[in-house]
Amino acid sequence: MLSIKGLRISLSLLVSIAVVLAAVVITAVCAYGDYIHKSSRVVTVCGVEKVAKTDDGKTITGNLVYTSDGVYTYNDYAWLGLGMRTSSLDGYGKIAVGEKYAIETYGWRNGVLNMAPNIISATPTDESPVGSC
Repeated sequence: MLSIKGLRISLSLLVSIAVVLAAVVITAVCAYGDYIHKSSRVVTVCGVEKVAKTDDGKTITGNLVYTSDGVYTYNDYAWLGLGMRTSSLDGYGKIAVGEKYAIETYGWRNGVLNMAPNIISATPTDESPVGSC
């Protein structure tokens, strides 16, 4: 037993609280950490693909954009600090293969979890892109 200003707390209770707090922090970082990583770059679009896959009877769709700098998604989102987009198909439909875009993204590429950064905006540009197709 530990005694802090008259409050008696067992060591096992303190360890349990610390483990629960650590689990909450790790879960939050893993689940939402990609939303806070925002970046910008100029890329050439090498290809686009609309995918749909079934996972336990649930259909999951995604709009993939293959670029000179890797794979990105162009999906709807709603997140504090980033705003909201519910019309990703409109923007995705305007992405042209072979064209250069200044893109803003959030998230990281994670091949194990099959995650890719999501494009927030794509603006046509004449700047030099990163990499090549």
